[in-house]
Amino acid sequence: MSYSIHTINSNTDMNQNSLEYNEYFLIDASSGNIDITLPANKGDGSFYQFHRTDESNNIVSFFPSSGETVNNTTSITLPINRYVQPIKISDNWIFSIISIN
Repeated sequence: MSYSIHTINSNTDMNQNSLEYNEYFLIDASSGNIDITLPANKGDGSFYQFHRTDESNNIVSFFPSSGETVNNTTSITLPINRYVQPIKISDNWIFSIISIN
């Protein structure tokens, strides 16, 4: 499987992009906090991969689209040196955050 690789370094609404389900994102929050809105209307089993590359104290937050949740809540943050592959199940994005150290 091949991945398209994208860089995120500012607030991003993934609904504004035409993304496939196997996209890989490198996140650099060294310039400030970043809010990422996950895409709506993706089918069960859809997933993305996010890798935080900076070691700043800035905050990277994920938010669901309207009517959806992230780990059955309204948002989740990605600490430094972490990787996550959220998977869409019904109206919920399931996150398991993994250390990369």
